Amino acid sequence: MKRDLRMLFCSMMVATAVGITSCQDGEVGPKGEKGGAESTTFGNVELTISGVTSTGDSYSEVVDFKFLSGDDPYNSAWAWRDLDLREINLSREYIVEAKPDGRTNAASDLTLNLYEIEGRITLDYFQFGATLIVGDTFERVGTQVSFSDDDYDNFVMSNYSFNDRTGVIKFDFSYFWDAPEGRTNIAGKVNAKVYMSR
Repeated sequence: MKRDLRMLFCSMMVATAVGITSCQDGEVGPKGEKGGAESTTFGNVELTISGVTSTGDSYSEVVDFKFLSGDDPYNSAWAWRDLDLREINLSREYIVEAKPDGRTNAASDLTLNLYEIEGRITLDYFQFGATLIVGDTFERVGTQVSFSDDDYDNFVMSNYSFNDRTGVIKFDFSYFWDAPEGRTNIAGKVNAKVYMSR
């Protein structure tokens, strides 16, 4: 009886060891997708931001807003507001990437609301906020401008194109504003895809 129990115990141990070994030597499963996947099918808005920090240091940073805000597809959409008036809405986010001497996961956002009529675009509203790493300091920068603001003319758009078949919209823009520490300039490039909203 004792011998039978010992044999059973040994058999179980061997089976367990074989099972563990086969698990260790098996194929590695696929890794889970990273949170906040890039909205590659929706395109991006890239900003080059140049300015002066509150401590007087000059900086120039490129910020790539390439994530769809709130994973909401209507943040990359267009709709007819009249027979020949198209309204376009773009809203994107970006995640601050760590530099060798810093670590963060702060998110920032950008919104562009436009009107197009007969192939020309006008700005309705623009806003962005960004957390930059300048040296060893976080620098928060942002602004907003709409068609009713005094400095509306500082927002200049060029090279506009919209493909009705694919929904691809492209254009460049620039804007500047003055603050006590100095002038901040932004230069933007839009290369996005928008879908018709009904």
